[in-house]
Amino acid sequence: MVLAAQRGQRLAGEDPLPEPLGRGLYYAADEEQLTLGELFGRVAEAISKNQATIISVPIGFAWIAAGAREGWARLRGRSPGVITIDKIRSFAAGSYTCSPEKALRQLGFKRAHPLTERLRQTVEWYQAQGWI
Repeated sequence: MVLAAQRGQRLAGEDPLPEPLGRGLYYAADEEQLTLGELFGRVAEAISKNQATIISVPIGFAWIAAGAREGWARLRGRSPGVITIDKIRSFAAGSYTCSPEKALRQLGFKRAHPLTERLRQTVEWYQAQGWI
């Protein structure tokens, strides 16, 4: 954020617009673009599981299962858990990727740690909170 404030493009003002719709927007992201399955596999590794079990199901089935789960949970006055209609909507939306290339080129942004290390740190934090 400091680099962007010091020498980044501005969202408004007299700056020329060299990149369509990209003036003043920077993504601090990892250069690696993983599929959801690959990301889950990396998280499983960080948790020290040998592998994650990834089950592919048709999206229609996922919508029905999530709706049924939420309905059953409401009838019982309980939380639906992690498989919800909102979660399926998020998974079905497609790609959530962004490129750090502009931040690398214009600001000299570099990630402090590789994604695998950050996932390990995240898992450790969740474990320390008793969440996993």
